[in-house]
Amino acid sequence: MYRLLCATAIAAVFVTLSPKAHAASFDCGKAGTDFEKAICVNSGLSDLDGQLSTKYNDALKKLSPDGQSTLRDGEKEWLHFVRAVCLARPVGEGRTDCLQLKYSDRLSALDAAALQIGGYTFSRIDHYASQPASLDKSEDHRPFETQVSYPYIDNAKTPEAKGFNQAALDLSHKKIDSNGYCDSSPADISTDFRIEPVGSSLVIIERNLTWYCHGSPHGDANPPERHSYLLSPTFHELATNDIFAADKPWQDALTDGILGVISQQTTDMSPKPNVDREEIKQLVVDPKNWQLSAEGISMSMPTGDWFGPFGSRTDILVKWEDLRPVLAAHAPILN
Repeated sequence: MYRLLCATAIAAVFVTLSPKAHAASFDCGKAGTDFEKAICVNSGLSDLDGQLSTKYNDALKKLSPDGQSTLRDGEKEWLHFVRAVCLARPVGEGRTDCLQLKYSDRLSALDAAALQIGGYTFSRIDHYASQPASLDKSEDHRPFETQVSYPYIDNAKTPEAKGFNQAALDLSHKKIDSNGYCDSSPADISTDFRIEPVGSSLVIIERNLTWYCHGSPHGDANPPERHSYLLSPTFHELATNDIFAADKPWQDALTDGILGVISQQTTDMSPKPNVDREEIKQLVVDPKNWQLSAEGISMSMPTGDWFGPFGSRTDILVKWEDLRPVLAAHAPILN
C-alpha cells in the first residue's frame, strides 16, 4: 500500500529538514524543485517549514536510535505524500491551501512525537499514501488520501510496554479498506490519536477514525475510542480494581452519581424523564467508557434516549469526593 521513496528522491525532498538561516528550513536561493519553489514563494509556508524542521529535530533529540529511525520513516512518507497530494493541483488552484493544511496537520502530529510522561517517552508510527482519483467516476479529481497513525513507547523495556508497541505495529500495518465508507467508492481515510496525561501515573490515549467522501459537504467520523493506561508500578491498561475496591459496591455508587447529576440537570422538566438505570449500570462497568481527570470520572451518556434531542449524548462528571467510600486505597488518582 505504501511506496518507498528511492534514495535520490528522499535526498531531494528531505532537504527541507536541514536547518539554515532562513524562514524556511533550506536556502530558498537554491530552490530547484516545484516543492521547494512552492514553499519559498509564500512567506506563510516558509515559516511553517521552518517551524516543522525545528519541532521535528527537537523530537529526534529525545528519542532512542530506533525511535529516531521510526520517526524519520514517517517523515519521509509524509513528505512524499504531501508532494503527491498538493503538487498534483495546478498552480493557483488550491496548491498553497493544500500545503498550508498539510503542514499545520503535521505540526500538530509532531506534538506527540516525543511526549515524556511518567518515565515513558511516547512517540508515533505514521504511514501516508495517496491514490489517483478515477476521472470517469469522480467529479473531484484530487487524489484519495490515507493516513494511518498509532502511538508507541520508545525504548520499551517491560513485556507490557512491548506488547503495547506490538499491538500498535500490527494495527499500523493493517490495510484499511477505503471502499467501505462511500458507497463502494474510495474515500480519504485518517486514523490518528491524542495522548492526554492525568497526573504523573496515568495516561489516556484517544484514537480517532475519520473519512471524507469526495464531493460531500463534510466528512464523518466514528466515535472516539479511548483507552486508559497506568504507568506505574507497571505499565498496563486500566482495570476497574485499579480505581475501585473490589469488595465495595462501586458500580452502584457510580451509577447513582450519574443519576444524581441527570436529576439536577432535569429539575425543571415535567414530566420527569424515564432514565434507564440498568442501561447506565451496564455502561459504567467498562473502563473504556471512562474519561478520568483530576476532578473525577466523566462518561458520555445517551441522554437523547431519555430526554433532549434524539441521538444526543451528554458528558456527565461524577466527582472523586462522591466516590471516595468505594475507591481503592491505591487508586492512582488520589496520589
